[in-house]
Amino acid sequence: FEANSIQAYILQGGRLRDIGGASDLRDQLCTTDIEAACKQIQLEEVRHAPDGARQILFTRKASGAIYAVLGSVEAARELAALWSLWVRQRCPGLSFNQALNSGANVFQVIGEGSKALGQVRSMPAPGLPTAAPMVERSPRTGLSASQQSHVLGQQELVDSAVSARRRVIEQAQRDNRNKLNPQPVDGLRYVFPVNLEFDPEGDADEYGFPFEKQSRSVGILHADANGLGQVLLKIIATAEKDPQTAGKHFPEFLARLSACVADATVAAGRRAVESVLVHSAAHVSGKPVRVLPARPILLAGDDLTIILRADVALPFLDTFSAAFEQETRASFAKLRKEEFARPFKGQLPTALTMCAGLQFVRNNFPFSQALHLAEDLCSAAKKQAKDLQARHKLDLTPA
Repeated sequence: FEANSIQAYILQGGRLRDIGGASDLRDQLCTTDIEAACKQIQLEEVRHAPDGARQILFTRKASGAIYAVLGSVEAARELAALWSLWVRQRCPGLSFNQALNSGANVFQVIGEGSKALGQVRSMPAPGLPTAAPMVERSPRTGLSASQQSHVLGQQELVDSAVSARRRVIEQAQRDNRNKLNPQPVDGLRYVFPVNLEFDPEGDADEYGFPFEKQSRSVGILHADANGLGQVLLKIIATAEKDPQTAGKHFPEFLARLSACVADATVAAGRRAVESVLVHSAAHVSGKPVRVLPARPILLAGDDLTIILRADVALPFLDTFSAAFEQETRASFAKLRKEEFARPFKGQLPTALTMCAGLQFVRNNFPFSQALHLAEDLCSAAKKQAKDLQARHKLDLTPA
């Protein structure tokens, strides 16, 4: 399974509240949702090649993508049928692809499955519901309006996708469950903002962005790990050369490596939040709440996209980048000691580094355009880093 055009889906509509809600929905797809779907049809998750009809091995479960190997064709078809319905109901408007295939062993299934998924990318599933001529549309998205929504005292028509986002952002604020939320300290709870206005005297639960008095500038940060794709290609090549030993351990090693990188990204982000953002959090009158000067947009795998108040953007980036290298160095050292990692030690680097693009704009600048600029800056940084690595024959790509 692979979600398409994730950033376009998340940024659709433009409101910070809706962007945050879409991000939360996408995160839950690869965690609580897929786990609940497996439980619904009584699938048992394992960390080795499935040897039972109702067993499932996940080799990837992040960034809107799920690669799973099941013990029987019937179980795979059952999950695929349930999952396509599940995604449509949980994330209306999200375009996605699914592919099914079978093979003699886990390694063959993973390789053929990746090819099959690539072939269906040109045929995405249609978005539902479609808008007939007499149907009222949501003014922000142009999609079929399904209900009235109240935001900051104003009423507006919204489609099913926006409605789902607003429900989940309310739950996330209530449960304080964002992956980067720092732990409460001395009874103080830290939250991320959901809109671009801030009234410390009467901000209820609609926590707004805590700008500085004289500035409404923000930094759009997009960070991406260096060299992970090349590492994966080397690991696959090693498994292909030695299918008996390396091929046998390939699924577990790939799953653990993906988890190590994803966990390192979250841990590094949380360290940057606690080191930089907590000290700049704004007070809310009469409440034990502090509003952090940032809003995470994407946090999955080796990627981070976040909106930051301009004055904290560079310190956050510096801290996050250094922490990511430290976290991957520590987790890779532990991974090397595992028995199943022995065939791949030569392909696993000592650590991973980050490159990033940081674009400064006014808060009313279109987020989608600002994000494209940040991504272009990140690509330029990666090119320079690779050139430096080649010129100076460095083991790691410079951050």
